[in-house]
Amino acid sequence: MKELFEILVKKRTSVLIVLLAIFVAMVVTYSLSRLKNRFIKFIPAFILIIVGTVFLADGWTNILTARGINSLYYAMIIGTSGVVSLFFALILMNFKRK
Repeated sequence: MKELFEILVKKRTSVLIVLLAIFVAMVVTYSLSRLKNRFIKFIPAFILIIVGTVFLADGWTNILTARGINSLYYAMIIGTSGVVSLFFALILMNFKRK
């Protein structure tokens, strides 16, 4: 029972980390959308997606080690927040259109 509780706590913590990363990406994207240039709001999304891809490549090459598993975990967090930021920037772009 104690092991099950530890697994649930770890999963809850990882879900909170993913939600926090998505929130930070959306806040940065929204704050950049206030600028005059229309395409500057896409910069955080592209940076997050590229960094997530680097972590994915590192994790895939070291899949059998603890470092590889951690890299895949970070790739999931960073990549998810990058994709959400990209879609949020697209939504903001449609609302700003005149």
